[in-house]
Amino acid sequence: MTKKNGFTLIEILIVIAIIALLMGIVLASTVKMKDGSTYTKRLGDLKQLELALARYSSVHNFYPNTGGAWWSITAGCSVSEGTGGGTTVAQTSWVPGIVPTYISSLPQDIKNPTNSCSLPLYVYKTNTRGTSFKLLLINNTTDLESFTSKNADMIDTARQHSYGFWTPDAASW
Repeated sequence: MTKKNGFTLIEILIVIAIIALLMGIVLASTVKMKDGSTYTKRLGDLKQLELALARYSSVHNFYPNTGGAWWSITAGCSVSEGTGGGTTVAQTSWVPGIVPTYISSLPQDIKNPTNSCSLPLYVYKTNTRGTSFKLLLINNTTDLESFTSKNADMIDTARQHSYGFWTPDAASW
């Protein structure tokens, strides 16, 4: 019997299957790393805003006042008021009075660069006196899953799929 040089069809299919499996694993880990950097950027943006709000408050003895309304980077977006329905954002300078003195610029989300009303969406609200605030990033379910496990104290229980910073008396807004 003569021996043929080359590979059998079965051997080639096995090699192709192994390569496809390895490519799938690499692709999945790359997507996870990209999502991780998105969360890190968002968390950094929120933290920078919180620090800017604290600096503003230490100078003025109140937070940049929205008069009890939600403000966002995009006017006309609806913000859930917990179980009480929603309210429409009316302003676009969404944290008034802190640029450029307290922060160089207000952040924009990398997944919503056109500032549409689609998620994710940064929002800000104070009480009518400006003595309490709530600063949130309203997100969708899939983007929130990995964030929740690491930062449970930042999850807004008054509305689904939101996280951020707030003063203690603003937690229930």
